[in-house]
Amino acid sequence: MRQHTSHMVGKVYGCLTVEAFTGKRVVARCACGSAREYDGRDMRRGRIISCGCKPQALTARHPKAFRAWWGAIQRCHNPNYKAYATYGLAGVRVADEWKDSFGAFFAAVGDTPTDKHSLDRFPDPFGNYEPGNVRWATAEQQARNQRRNHEIWKSGLSAKQVRRMRMRKAELKYRAKKKAEKMRL
Repeated sequence: MRQHTSHMVGKVYGCLTVEAFTGKRVVARCACGSAREYDGRDMRRGRIISCGCKPQALTARHPKAFRAWWGAIQRCHNPNYKAYATYGLAGVRVADEWKDSFGAFFAAVGDTPTDKHSLDRFPDPFGNYEPGNVRWATAEQQARNQRRNHEIWKSGLSAKQVRRMRMRKAELKYRAKKKAEKMRL
């Protein structure tokens, strides 16, 4: 189902400011002064950032960073997205300055160091996608930073110790409970 673009009036996408909604398209004025109709979906996705006076190169040169940015927005703000229940309903949000601008996100986070890196919320895995809480991480780093690892943190063991000892979740919960009882005494 196609999303209405009427809510875009007044918003800025790159160099384009949306002035009107014309049914299926929007009229936007570029910073250079020219105005014309555009597909609102392409503007929201960062595919169109100017009338052509500026190259569309930022998203084209950094597709992995763009997909990570777009994925974070979808997870947090699109109720129709498959992972919305885990992120959006849990209250995770993308910073306002990043939500409408891939350029602002890219300026703060930069490009992926390698193809093996992906976007990670760190140091607070429960926090938002915002400056100071986002990094490019490897799969191993992300596995250690998952919310479900809270039993490891409570048990007083490091993730490395748990992997080495091949502990089951029940053992971790038992250790965390014993540690909590000791602290109460």
